[in-house]
Amino acid sequence: MEVKQKGATNNWFHIGIPCESRTHFVGGTPVSKFIFRFALNKNARITLLHLGDGSRVIVEKKVIFTNGEIFDKFTPKKKNDWIAFGIEASGITLSIFAEFLPGNPAGTVTFFGAGIEINPS
Repeated sequence: MEVKQKGATNNWFHIGIPCESRTHFVGGTPVSKFIFRFALNKNARITLLHLGDGSRVIVEKKVIFTNGEIFDKFTPKKKNDWIAFGIEASGITLSIFAEFLPGNPAGTVTFFGAGIEINPS
């Protein structure tokens, strides 16, 4: 998905992450990593990532990505730091906060995808 947006604005973008059903992991299961890939031009900047489970934020990462192709991953410090599929689970999403800077060309972000690895053991 490619997004071009007017300068001096910002927006949240949400990517659903396909994964096994919550019914496989009653009571919660650890997320062992999340990965993502996107590209930005010089007039777009990503500053915040939220990995979410329904309305609950599993982890928030402050970042500064701009002007390039980004393919990265984050892992928790300890196995049970990031728990998904809790009581109020309704689906895993990666929410991305993007800022669009003034200037030409218009700020552009291309989202290629995201994924998680879960560790039910």
